[in-house]
Amino acid sequence: MKQFSLITTTIIATAASSFAGETVSQVAKESSCATHCPCGTHARPDYHAPIGVMADHVHNKGTLMASYRYMYMSMQRSYDGSSQISDSEVLENYMMTPTDMDMQMHMIGLMYSLTDSFTLGLMANYKDSEMNMTMRGMMGMPATTSSSSVSGVGDTTISALYQAYAEKNARLVLGLGLSMPTGSIDETLDNGLHVPYTMQLGSGTWDIKPTATWVQLYDKWSYGAQLTATIRTGSNDNGYDLGNRAEGSLWAAYLVNEKTSISTRLIASSWGNVNGESQDMAPPSMTPATDTHLRGGQRLDLALGVNYMLPINRARLALEIGGPVYQDLDGPQLGSEWFTTLGIKKSW
Repeated sequence: MKQFSLITTTIIATAASSFAGETVSQVAKESSCATHCPCGTHARPDYHAPIGVMADHVHNKGTLMASYRYMYMSMQRSYDGSSQISDSEVLENYMMTPTDMDMQMHMIGLMYSLTDSFTLGLMANYKDSEMNMTMRGMMGMPATTSSSSVSGVGDTTISALYQAYAEKNARLVLGLGLSMPTGSIDETLDNGLHVPYTMQLGSGTWDIKPTATWVQLYDKWSYGAQLTATIRTGSNDNGYDLGNRAEGSLWAAYLVNEKTSISTRLIASSWGNVNGESQDMAPPSMTPATDTHLRGGQRLDLALGVNYMLPINRARLALEIGGPVYQDLDGPQLGSEWFTTLGIKKSW
């Protein structure tokens, strides 16, 4: 947690030190939206943050924006702290262990601006997860493998964004979201036991999600910083909560031309262990996947992205791909391998 705090402090300090920026590019100056309103929808492609970042901007009064994001994450190899450990090492202490997990998410978002500085948002998602596991062989028999999958509607988030500061070349956006427990926490295996915590479709709790985002535009490039958190408000109906989460992002984008920008982003994240315990899962003595003390960790990711303004009026396409450069997990626990987000946005 100390390493995460150091990374987060660095992100805040970097943003604060560059508060006074240069003037925006001629592209932004020539756009009436960029110079007369805070949204800057048509100003330049890097006015919007990389597609993996949400709640980074507001819109003009009366503007509606719809978005679709597809996210994929691959998790492989078990970690104990920052060290990889083999499946055979895990099976020395457990009957079974997860070997890999793939998660896909389809996210539909809507944003509507009540004023030039206040925007409401809604984000719903559909999740599809698959996990493979290895079971220790008994009495000299070889190990066996199994797989499980779940799919369905995840939790839904409503949010409010307020642009607290706006100049032609910079903005500060504050946000507050509420995640509603619309996702199931009762997904089961073939044997009737509940799937592990990370595979359940929702948290089962009402979660508060504050955000703070700073974006600065320069002549040919821009940078941004964002701090976010997920704060659980209590236990769910199955007697647990997933633990709080904090995340800090720092990105820089280069304006290739008036239609395209490329970006790089650092993401520092830290999350707690599960509080409480489900009585409907396999006992934690059998697998680390259900051990509530082995769910927390911290990670530093690096991602590369591209934003493109489509020829369709007020539409954008974006892609981001990344993976971990460091992870320290309360293990044994599956580590992150790589992730990607593809998205499209359209405003009216």
